[in-house]
Amino acid sequence: MRAHNDGISASSVSSQPAREWTPALEEEMKLALRRKLAFLREGLRIEEDLHGSDVDHPDIASSHNEIACCLDDLGENKEALEYHEKSTNMKRSLHGQDANREEIAFSLNNMALCLKSLGRYEKALSLNEESLEMMRTLHGSESSHPFIVCFLITKGTCVEALGRYKEALECHEETLRIAKAVYGKDKNHIVIASCLNNLAESHRLLGQHEQALLYNTQNLKMVREMHGKEAKNKDIAISLGNIAICHNALGQYEESLMHHDQSLEMMRAIYGQEANHPHIASALNNIAGCHQNLGHYKEALKVYDQSLKMRKEIFGQDKVHPCIASSLCKVGQCLVALGRFQEGFEFHNQSLQMMEELHGLDAVHPDIASSLSGMASCLRYRGQYKEALAYQERCLKLWKTVYGEDASHANIATALNNIGTCYESMRKYKEALDYHQLSYEMKLKMHGRDSKTSDVARSLGNIGNCCQAMGQLEDALTNRAESLEMMRAAYGQDAKHPDVASCLNNLAMSYGSLARHREALACYQECLDLMKELYGMDTNHPNVASCLANLGSCYSSLGRHREALDSHDQCLQMRKAIYGEESGHPEIQSAVMGAACAEVMLKLFGQRGD
Repeated sequence: MRAHNDGISASSVSSQPAREWTPALEEEMKLALRRKLAFLREGLRIEEDLHGSDVDHPDIASSHNEIACCLDDLGENKEALEYHEKSTNMKRSLHGQDANREEIAFSLNNMALCLKSLGRYEKALSLNEESLEMMRTLHGSESSHPFIVCFLITKGTCVEALGRYKEALECHEETLRIAKAVYGKDKNHIVIASCLNNLAESHRLLGQHEQALLYNTQNLKMVREMHGKEAKNKDIAISLGNIAICHNALGQYEESLMHHDQSLEMMRAIYGQEANHPHIASALNNIAGCHQNLGHYKEALKVYDQSLKMRKEIFGQDKVHPCIASSLCKVGQCLVALGRFQEGFEFHNQSLQMMEELHGLDAVHPDIASSLSGMASCLRYRGQYKEALAYQERCLKLWKTVYGEDASHANIATALNNIGTCYESMRKYKEALDYHQLSYEMKLKMHGRDSKTSDVARSLGNIGNCCQAMGQLEDALTNRAESLEMMRAAYGQDAKHPDVASCLNNLAMSYGSLARHREALACYQECLDLMKELYGMDTNHPNVASCLANLGSCYSSLGRHREALDSHDQCLQMRKAIYGEESGHPEIQSAVMGAACAEVMLKLFGQRGD
């Protein structure tokens, strides 16, 4: 929330119906802002001529503030920050460096919001805390005041951006408490709804997806009561999308897809069935993500492509825009999953170049770090492990610059994990293990030593994989068993989740390596049943195909060669359906080899019992 003028007042709500959004309306609004900016600049020039360009004057300070807010609305945050700084410095010069005034507090918070948009989270938080302290001095440290709610919302999102999720959760809880005191404990209010949404996001980032779903559901109930249960409203559509994201995190993909479809349907009802709108493009992006998780890569690619084309229509075919860069990255991921590595690399490269053009080649920005990671993943799949490692190391360095060299943050932990994975691909397992352990320790520091989160469980699984590759089979079994136990603690003992299936698969591999083939077989069969329940009995999914291949190898070890051949044949047919009969995908080649070996073994030894 920004103050557009120094005389702070409640914003008015128009009784006129909103105009239907179109790209032309978007352009009209931008042109109107440009005209407003030109008038404001001219007004500043007149004031400086009148009072003197080097003179500190309230009207000049106010003009700097107005120009900054207009630039904010245009997304030109770097220049906006310069004007916010000028306005703040002038106000302090006029009223005293240590003066506590609302207009100074708002200017500081506006600067914080600008810095947050630019990825400078530490500085943003510092200014926000200064503004919050000033507002509490003015209204009372225990006061329930709407401005304090406003500044606490900024604080919570800044702390969250720095990866301090528990602290962010506490801040959002305090914000909700004060907001209810301001607007009414049992009242439906847009600020309270926003607080519920922020709490949901904090729980999601902490891996507490059931809690996140609970708060998102409360948010949906509130916005429906505010706008009407049958209303077609943007806030309702966004809330449906957030609930879908929770279901996705819980592995409830069909439920997630249903809510995303409802969100998309509502967005189209609001903006027009054939309209190109940013919210519709985002909804399409989310639906594509569901298809991707379900292993429907061709369908996912089709919908991601729709979203990309829509964003180009909205923002301009040759426009450099973060949403277009994000869509390019998503298309690249799908192409890589389909084995179209060269095309995937090209899309990832376009995304990275666009991010660097947006923020600067040497800029320290989260979007660039994310693009570097996407490029690295693509290179690793292409077998260019050294190049992938170099990109991941750049990514890690950038994240540490963003959050601090000694900071503990989910993005830093992920980068450490990704470097470990690169070393695994290069068969440098000792180095891989070191990085996976660093990632594991960071996650424990973030979540707590006794935490049972899916994030920590994944790190244990990665450590187990390295131990397996290094021949430390008992250590591998211990870590993989603990990973499975923790996943079930995180999602529920009877949860149907892909992370649980992955743990079962890895545990089965450990049993197999220790010649405990019956236990391995039981785990593989449980894993296969779970995956079929997750993705659908007749769904062709790469994870199901991999499980069938592993099951086939297990049957071979038990001398059950007929069942081994059947499993390998099912794997081969599934991979052909996923990647294309003639694609030449490495996974198809691997399945062909598995089926051929099983057939030879059956001919040589026949079917034996276990």
